[in-house]
Amino acid sequence: MNYTWNGDVWKVPYYLASNRPDLKFFTLNCDWGLGVVTGFSPDPPQANEDVISKVKDLDYAVLDKNREEILKLRNPLYSWYYFSRRGSASHR
Repeated sequence: MNYTWNGDVWKVPYYLASNRPDLKFFTLNCDWGLGVVTGFSPDPPQANEDVISKVKDLDYAVLDKNREEILKLRNPLYSWYYFSRRGSASHR
């Protein structure tokens, strides 16, 4: 299978999962993917340089093996469901 290289953007969700559990993240499985991040706070935690260094050194094989888990792939229609429920108490 041939893939077009899109850089290391896939490392962002990996970093968020390991360093920013306060944020919610998923990727819409469309076109080249569309990452959605919510839950930003006005006072975010400091970046962990050790984690950043580890993430920078990740090999593409990590993504290839764990794509669904790392990217939290969702059907594009999931965005409608997600954002329509954001204000409800059951979603918090």
